[in-house]
Amino acid sequence: MASLPPIRPLVGVLGALVACGPGAGADRHASDAPRVDIGVVHVSARARPASVSAPVSPGGASPTTASPAEIALTEPPELRAGLTLSIPTGQVQAGSRPGTPGRDARAEADAVPVTVPAFTIDALPYPNDPGASPRTGVSRDEAEVLCDAEGKRLCEELEWERACEGPEGTGRFGSGAELAPESCAAQPRQCRSDFGVAALGTHLGEWTASPARRGLGSPVATAVFRGAAAEGAPPLHRCGARRAAVPTTRSRHLTFRCCGGPAPDLRYPEEAPLARFKVVEDGGEVLAAAGRLPELAGGGERLHLSAGEAAIAAVPDPALLRGWELVPTGVLRWAPVPGEEIWVLSARSATASLVLALFREREGSFSHAASFILEGERAPIALAFTPPSPRELQWSADWGRAGEGGSVRYDEGRVLITQR
Repeated sequence: MASLPPIRPLVGVLGALVACGPGAGADRHASDAPRVDIGVVHVSARARPASVSAPVSPGGASPTTASPAEIALTEPPELRAGLTLSIPTGQVQAGSRPGTPGRDARAEADAVPVTVPAFTIDALPYPNDPGASPRTGVSRDEAEVLCDAEGKRLCEELEWERACEGPEGTGRFGSGAELAPESCAAQPRQCRSDFGVAALGTHLGEWTASPARRGLGSPVATAVFRGAAAEGAPPLHRCGARRAAVPTTRSRHLTFRCCGGPAPDLRYPEEAPLARFKVVEDGGEVLAAAGRLPELAGGGERLHLSAGEAAIAAVPDPALLRGWELVPTGVLRWAPVPGEEIWVLSARSATASLVLALFREREGSFSHAASFILEGERAPIALAFTPPSPRELQWSADWGRAGEGGSVRYDEGRVLITQR
């Protein structure tokens, strides 16, 4: 009998800017991006900012910033006009780990550590005043001019992400581990990162000064923004989520905030492109990793690859493949979209046949993506791929016979193994 261990729930794809007005130029994928509610939970304020500077008048005198060593705060400072926070030099985990709900592997690095120099950041979006609404409807260039008028600059995207993740690099949203966008819009004081920065992408997108170099698609959408409107799908609000828009876009869903200190020389991590499909000749490493996965509750010595003549035996007539190519070794390295690396293998234990999919992590380890187990069966399973279908593989224990095979599909950041 077939059993399918739980697979991560479907989440919204990171498309372009959510709910922009007509002509905004950032709605390129809004119509075809699924909107999935994965739950909204109210949060309490986080409280571990590194330090705080003296307030400045909106007119623009530069703040006198206290160093992190001079001020140790256990509670976030009260929000007031002109309040800026000092973020010490430290690492940001740029992007997200493979398998993160809502992750867009084309745009996000694999949680790559990047050292970000110390900087200051406004506690609230421009005009940085809890008594005023955030300024929206300005282009990226206009935002830069407004920050410059205050002796500051538009934040770089990795500065924004560091302020969002907090000192330990563990914040998932600008409010910590959980998020309630509508509550954040009404009460920004309740949505603060562990550095004490308020309303970071919780209910509005925010321009950054960074160019869109990696994975963000359009040749004209060259300006990175972070965060999302309150109506945006929850994954769009993650600290690691990144999207791009045409720099001249003016949207009621886009605001900005200013940073201080020298502009850092930062570049978002790039990844070398991978071939869409690559047959792996020696699958010992990934097979051993699969055997150690808690999701399979097995040992490495209990799994054996369905490879060579055993796998080919699942295809009695090659004509049944209809253009699909067999994986003779039983292990395939698969890159269904740029930036994603998945290893798929056909294996057997003493009591079952299995189709397994594992994410390759940045440091070289593997994590569970999906698995399909044919309990009580030990028939070899054949894997096959075809270049015209980059996001789908086929598997079968008896090719051409209904109910004896299925597909391995990549769908918006998750892997689905189904029988048909």
